[in-house]
Amino acid sequence: MEINELTPERSLQIISESIRKSRRDFEKDAGKPLIIWGLSVLFISFVVWLTWKITDNPAYNLIWFSTIIVWIIFAIVQKKKDKGIKARNFLGEMIGYVWISYGIFAIGLSVVICLISQVYVDSPVSIKSMSQFLTLIFCVLLGFSALITGILVKNKSIIFAGLIIGLGSPVAYYYLDGADLTLMMSIASFFTLLIPGIILNIQSKKE
Repeated sequence: MEINELTPERSLQIISESIRKSRRDFEKDAGKPLIIWGLSVLFISFVVWLTWKITDNPAYNLIWFSTIIVWIIFAIVQKKKDKGIKARNFLGEMIGYVWISYGIFAIGLSVVICLISQVYVDSPVSIKSMSQFLTLIFCVLLGFSALITGILVKNKSIIFAGLIIGLGSPVAYYYLDGADLTLMMSIASFFTLLIPGIILNIQSKKE
């Protein structure tokens, strides 16, 4: 009776093939979510910029909390889409954890800044400074998350976009001020979410 033993080389081959399949599956499904989030962040950042510009009141950064609504709707839709699927895509799951971590930090830091701003309620300059610093942190984290995503899926365009946004945000922070700093978030979402989403969509249609 012949017994087929699983050699270390064969094990590595199976793992490699599994990772490649996970990467291909992710690239086919990741385009639309990235586009949806890219457009959402672009729209919200424009609303924040416009209201802050008109009123000169940094408190309108609270509009950013509306992303929670987008997150909830997206989670519900995605759950219905994945209903009935027994095995989850490993790579997609890992990337999901990366962006969930970004969301937790973004919401958590926003809450912390709001609580701190209550201490300086009589000092608009302090509230403005914290709002601007928070925007910088969001952009750096966005670039970092995009970089990790690009590395996992081995997509050079996403890696490049993540590096540019993550390292370029402090430079933009130096030159921009007030409401105009919100435009930095618009640019970050355009290059790390919207453009990669479009690229992945085009690649999946070619396959």
